[in-house]
Amino acid sequence: MIYIILIYRLNFRKILVPYEGSYLADKALEYALDLANMNNYKRPSKYSNEQKTEIILLHVVPEIPITNVLFERPIRTSRIKGSVVLSEYVRELYQQMEEGMREILERKKMESKINSAFTEIKVLTLVGSPANKIVDFASDETVDLIIIGSNGLKGMSKFFKGLGIVARTVSERASCTVIITR
Repeated sequence: MIYIILIYRLNFRKILVPYEGSYLADKALEYALDLANMNNYKRPSKYSNEQKTEIILLHVVPEIPITNVLFERPIRTSRIKGSVVLSEYVRELYQQMEEGMREILERKKMESKINSAFTEIKVLTLVGSPANKIVDFASDETVDLIIIGSNGLKGMSKFFKGLGIVARTVSERASCTVIITR
């Protein structure tokens, strides 16, 4: 009960939810929606013109490390007749990943139950190192709160990659409050 009272007194207006499609990312979005709804309930009707709570669903497409020597080499794929330069193929691959994830984020936005008079959901995709992009975005956009899943990895990849390295890095480097969901 003390935690609910504490959160009730806080005024988070810009909430960043890094989203990669896992159960824990869905849970983080649920928490963000709950906080936004709590902001709406505590706002008297005469203050309805106050700033909206903004939830930003962000997906970061991890950058594929490729040395410059390989970047201009021609490659052959089963999808493309003939050969194509690796840089063009990677650019197209990134574009497809961004478009696919943007569609998923837009669907999540539509499925979210919010009061649009008080809450706005934005979707964004970036390319780069997930932890760095999340922290930089939060800093540049003066985010009040980041709600992130502790680990988006599944199966054996958890064992090899380490547990929650992105969430841990974000929590250590972010200048705003970070909530990690489990």
